[in-house]
Amino acid sequence: MPFSVLMSIYSATGAVELSNCLKSLTEQHLAPDQIVLVRDGPVHPSVEQCIEKYAAYLPFEHLYFPENRGLGYALRDGLEACENELIARVDSDDTSVPQRFASQLDYLVNNPT
Repeated sequence: MPFSVLMSIYSATGAVELSNCLKSLTEQHLAPDQIVLVRDGPVHPSVEQCIEKYAAYLPFEHLYFPENRGLGYALRDGLEACENELIARVDSDDTSVPQRFASQLDYLVNNPT
């Protein structure tokens, strides 16, 4: 079953934490079909370099906003850009275990209510 990942970053996002997060997404047993990455205002050049590093491995869709509006607005707009019914939320400092998405999807399939 296809699913999207939704993530927002902003000026305080650190490149090291984001790199750990994106690396963990490349190691998933079940890969997402889409990663909506919302830039809520400008981010540090090292964060942009980190994203470029993983662009060859992850299916990014980018949303850019010139000013930081806050997480709620960023996620609302990112949600509208998600192409799939199932959406996993990931914070930029999360490190996901390799079976995270497979386990979550398995649970949803086996517990439809």
